[in-house]
Amino acid sequence: MAAPIERLSEIVTNSHSAVFLGGAGVSTQSGLPDFRSQEARSATEADYGVPPETLLSGDFFAQSPEVFYRYLNHTLINPAGVDPGLAFEAKPNAAHLALAAWDKAGYLTGIATQNIDGLHQEAGSRQVWELHGNRNEYYCLDCETETGLAEIVSQLDAGVAVPQCDCGGIFKPRIVLYGEALPAEAFSGAADAITGADTLIIGGTSLTVQPASSLVNCFRGENLVVVNQEPTHIDYAADLIIRQPIADVFEAVQAQTR
Repeated sequence: MAAPIERLSEIVTNSHSAVFLGGAGVSTQSGLPDFRSQEARSATEADYGVPPETLLSGDFFAQSPEVFYRYLNHTLINPAGVDPGLAFEAKPNAAHLALAAWDKAGYLTGIATQNIDGLHQEAGSRQVWELHGNRNEYYCLDCETETGLAEIVSQLDAGVAVPQCDCGGIFKPRIVLYGEALPAEAFSGAADAITGADTLIIGGTSLTVQPASSLVNCFRGENLVVVNQEPTHIDYAADLIIRQPIADVFEAVQAQTR
């Protein structure tokens, strides 16, 4: 892996407006499972009788908020289903930390992420376009009062099936559910940055989820890099492909770019 690492190190340190486009593979190395993996999909269908995309849809939330929150809690908040508050224990891994360091060094313009865990911001990255929202933020459907993950976890741990606001309305997570539009500001910000980028690094994503994956079509720069353990539809155009866990790759690159 030495030669690809050296090449990526060279690309990063020669960049002035690189953008990172990432997905679930970035967070799995922090212990957060990919709910769309085949293993997770099979378990979900066995437990709930429907696929994850149905459970995490806007229509399902409106019709069955109790089941929605049970799935959300066991999948995106407390994946182990055992330790209350496990979400607070997930920490940025070497990939998050390397990206934050490249941001600080002036190599990276920003991060467009499909993840909803907020770990990029926790690592110190300053410009993060959250294409699918953030599971740490909630708002009341009645009065629009906002609250955080701690309040939601507290209510769920206390046995409340659907977390409620003091006004009696129910809280909804600020994540983009299936069937809902992506936040326009985040999508346009990411698109503009990628259009003006000299380097686009795609990592931890199979690029199968639309419309986030369409952002690669905005790139007009010099270096297209794919760091993903599985093939993507954009591999044919990549200048560099690395089939290794992204945290391992970025940690090795960061060791050379300090």
